[in-house]
Amino acid sequence: MRSSSLNSNSSEYGGMNLSNGYKFDSFVAEVTLTAGSVSVSDQATITAPTGFLAMFCEIVVDTAVTASVDIQDIGPVANPDGWLDGIAVAANSTGNKGIFSCNGVGGVSGVSAGSKGTETADEVRVTLSGNATGTAPADNGKVTLTFWGIAPE
Repeated sequence: MRSSSLNSNSSEYGGMNLSNGYKFDSFVAEVTLTAGSVSVSDQATITAPTGFLAMFCEIVVDTAVTASVDIQDIGPVANPDGWLDGIAVAANSTGNKGIFSCNGVGGVSGVSAGSKGTETADEVRVTLSGNATGTAPADNGKVTLTFWGIAPE
């Protein structure tokens, strides 16, 4: 990308305008990993922006689950592995797990020509490799996901 295509006068926090009606964008989702017999947890209050094309995702496990399971997939509810597909990030230990390049079909690594990213605003879904055992809410885990990508203005 040429620097002349950036607009440093963007008035939005976290946004830097690109040419052709797109901007760099970011959002944060905190997802509770519900203990019990479930392997899927949704975050309902923060949604991915319409048209969001995920480039990177930082994963921080704030509260570990008791089971020995991994975070396997992350994406919008409509496409649960659309941003991160087939990763293996321990959910039973806390800490910053790193920044991952989004390799799912809705991420920058898996995008095809003409893709529009997340078609409609959607909740964020985290899929574990197995059930997060224990009793909710005492054994719930929590993960904070920070996404960076491109979205329409």
